This record gives sequence, C-alpha cells and structure tokens, in this order.
Amino acid sequence: MKIGGQDIVIKNTNPTKAWGVILGVVRELWPGAITEREGADAIVYRDDAARTSWKTNGATSENADRMIQVIVHLTSVTVVVGGPEGQAAAEALRVALTA
Repeated sequence: MKIGGQDIVIKNTNPTKAWGVILGVVRELWPGAITEREGADAIVYRDDAARTSWKTNGATSENADRMIQVIVHLTSVTVVVGGPEGQAAAEALRVALTA
C-alpha cells in the first residue's frame, strides 16, 4: 500500500515505553482507532470505515488524513501523515514522547 504524505521525525527519549505512549495517545485522539502493527512499523486507522476505505481504494483525497503510519526507531519515531488531522496526531505524539 502506497502511503505517501509527510514524514515527521520525533526524538524518542524512552524507546522501551514508546509503543505504550503511542497507543495511549492514539486511543485518546481516535477512540475507534484500529492499529495494525508489525515489528517497528504500525498503520493506525482512525476507525473501521477508514481502514475499509484504505484497504479498498488505497490513498484518496477523502481518506488520506484518516490514517497514520508510525515507525519506531531506537532514538526517533517517524510519523507519516496525510493532512492536518494526521499532523495534529503527530504533534500529540511529539509532546507525549518527549515529556
């Protein structure tokens, strides 16, 4: 699946707790979020409708901002976003991960 979008790199100050922080922030922002995680990489859909749209159509102008990709590295986290809603999620992750 081609995601595209903007890559936002966030300093990861606590790699052992990164996924717990990320999942907590995502659940707060998107209560119906669906996360598909494989290793250091996760795709987070805002809800089931977003997941279905992405799986059926790939990225579209209607759904690009309803999914983010999160990649956890030892010293950083990369968040790939498709618009303002994803950018807001990345900012919330930045605040939580660097607290």
